[in-house]
Amino acid sequence: MQNWKEWSTSGGEKCETFPCLREISIVNCPKLDVVAIDSIQSLQVLHVLGCSIVVLKSMVGVSSSLLSLKMKNVKGLTCLHGEVIEHLGAVEYLKISSCSELKYLWESEVDACEILKSLQELEISECEEIISLGEKEVHLGNLLQK
Repeated sequence: MQNWKEWSTSGGEKCETFPCLREISIVNCPKLDVVAIDSIQSLQVLHVLGCSIVVLKSMVGVSSSLLSLKMKNVKGLTCLHGEVIEHLGAVEYLKISSCSELKYLWESEVDACEILKSLQELEISECEEIISLGEKEVHLGNLLQK
């Protein structure tokens, strides 16, 4: 769907869209820049591949029960800023690959430790520009001992 530009489920009626949907893959939609979909509380797995940061920001906020997030070749992703990471509290598996603009995983390691409490597996590959995990260097020794 290389020419897809907008995805909206806002129809005016108050009903849950896709009430049983557990997994969404948005693949190779480089022109998709408007995503306005209703909450999908059943969503647990999200794959964003070959899309922009706009798609990622819009989709992570759709469900508070997201367990797995895979990102590949997300244009404009330099860091998992608050707009993205704040919605990842339930995520257990996080994979980031081929994000050529990614420099840091998150702004603050302290914030990441507080938000990503459920994270069990983190996989990063083919992100050549990555400098470090956190933009703001913080000594985590005391935080991790608590």
